[in-house]
Amino acid sequence: MARPSLPGRTFLRLGGVIGASEDLSGVTWRKSSRTGNGGADCVEVAIVPADVALAPHKTDADELYLVRDSKNPDGPKPAFNEREWPAFIGGVKDGEFDPTVLRD
Repeated sequence: MARPSLPGRTFLRLGGVIGASEDLSGVTWRKSSRTGNGGADCVEVAIVPADVALAPHKTDADELYLVRDSKNPDGPKPAFNEREWPAFIGGVKDGEFDPTVLRD
Protein backbone atom coordinates (compact mmCIF):
# COMPACT_ATOMS: atom_id res chain seq x y z
CA MET A 1 0.00 0.00 0.00
CA ALA A 2 1.39 3.38 -0.98
CA ARG A 3 1.74 5.82 1.85
CA PRO A 4 -0.14 9.09 1.34
CA SER A 5 1.74 12.33 1.47
CA LEU A 6 0.46 14.93 3.89
CA PRO A 7 1.46 18.27 2.32
CA GLY A 8 1.25 21.47 4.32
CA ARG A 9 0.10 19.77 7.48
CA THR A 10 -0.26 21.47 10.82
CA PHE A 11 -1.10 19.01 13.55
CA LEU A 12 -2.71 19.29 16.94
CA ARG A 13 -2.49 16.41 19.41
CA LEU A 14 -5.29 15.96 21.93
CA GLY A 15 -4.42 12.93 24.04
CA GLY A 16 -4.94 9.86 21.80
CA VAL A 17 -6.99 11.89 19.34
CA ILE A 18 -5.81 13.85 16.31
CA GLY A 19 -7.36 17.32 16.45
CA ALA A 20 -9.29 19.28 13.88
CA SER A 21 -6.50 21.61 12.73
CA GLU A 22 -4.54 19.03 10.71
CA ASP A 23 -4.42 18.91 6.93
CA LEU A 24 -5.23 15.34 5.90
CA SER A 25 -6.24 16.24 2.36
CA GLY A 26 -3.83 13.67 0.90
CA VAL A 27 -5.39 10.81 2.85
CA THR A 28 -7.77 8.22 1.39
CA TRP A 29 -10.68 7.53 3.75
CA ARG A 30 -12.66 4.28 3.46
CA LYS A 31 -16.33 3.87 4.38
CA SER A 32 -18.04 0.69 5.41
CA SER A 33 -20.28 -0.97 2.83
CA ARG A 34 -22.86 -1.18 5.64
CA THR A 35 -23.27 2.59 5.87
CA GLY A 36 -26.77 4.02 5.88
CA ASN A 37 -28.37 7.27 4.76
CA GLY A 38 -26.51 7.36 1.44
CA GLY A 39 -23.14 7.17 3.13
CA ALA A 40 -23.77 10.04 5.55
CA ASP A 41 -24.13 7.91 8.69
CA CYS A 42 -20.79 6.21 8.72
CA VAL A 43 -17.44 5.91 10.38
CA GLU A 44 -14.47 6.21 8.03
CA VAL A 45 -10.97 4.79 8.45
CA ALA A 46 -7.61 5.78 6.95
CA ILE A 47 -4.06 4.49 7.32
CA VAL A 48 -1.34 7.14 7.43
CA PRO A 49 2.40 7.08 8.08
CA ALA A 50 3.18 7.58 11.75
CA ASP A 51 4.57 11.03 12.32
CA VAL A 52 5.95 12.41 15.56
CA ALA A 53 4.18 15.70 14.86
CA LEU A 54 0.90 13.85 14.27
CA ALA A 55 1.04 11.56 17.29
CA PRO A 56 4.12 12.00 19.50
CA HIS A 57 2.72 9.47 21.98
CA LYS A 58 2.91 6.74 19.30
CA THR A 59 6.54 7.19 18.17
CA ASP A 60 7.13 3.43 17.97
CA ALA A 61 4.50 3.01 15.23
CA ASP A 62 5.14 2.83 11.47
CA GLU A 63 1.53 3.55 10.58
CA LEU A 64 -1.51 4.96 12.31
CA TYR A 65 -5.14 4.01 11.79
CA LEU A 66 -7.35 7.09 12.00
CA VAL A 67 -11.12 7.04 12.51
CA ARG A 68 -13.54 9.87 11.73
CA ASP A 69 -17.26 10.54 11.65
CA SER A 70 -18.47 11.07 8.07
CA LYS A 71 -20.87 13.75 9.27
CA ASN A 72 -17.99 15.68 10.86
CA PRO A 73 -14.88 15.02 8.72
CA ASP A 74 -12.99 17.95 10.25
CA GLY A 75 -13.64 16.80 13.81
CA PRO A 76 -11.33 14.83 16.11
CA LYS A 77 -9.92 11.53 14.89
CA PRO A 78 -8.89 8.77 17.30
CA ALA A 79 -5.53 7.27 16.30
CA PHE A 80 -4.53 3.62 16.75
CA ASN A 81 -1.13 2.02 16.15
CA GLU A 82 -0.51 -1.39 14.51
CA ARG A 83 -1.03 -3.27 17.79
CA GLU A 84 -4.04 -1.32 19.03
CA TRP A 85 -6.03 -1.53 15.78
CA PRO A 86 -6.35 -5.37 15.64
CA ALA A 87 -7.27 -5.41 19.34
CA PHE A 88 -10.01 -2.82 18.74
CA ILE A 89 -11.37 -4.59 15.63
CA GLY A 90 -11.29 -7.92 17.47
CA GLY A 91 -13.34 -6.41 20.29
CA VAL A 92 -15.87 -5.07 17.78
CA LYS A 93 -16.15 -8.46 16.07
CA ASP A 94 -16.53 -10.20 19.43
CA GLY A 95 -19.38 -7.87 20.44
CA GLU A 96 -17.46 -6.23 23.29
CA PHE A 97 -18.76 -2.79 22.28
CA ASP A 98 -22.37 -3.68 21.56
CA PRO A 99 -24.80 -1.29 23.28
CA THR A 100 -26.16 -3.97 25.61
CA VAL A 101 -22.63 -4.81 26.80
CA LEU A 102 -21.65 -1.17 27.24
CA ARG A 103 -24.73 -0.45 29.36
CA ASP A 104 -23.91 -3.23 31.86
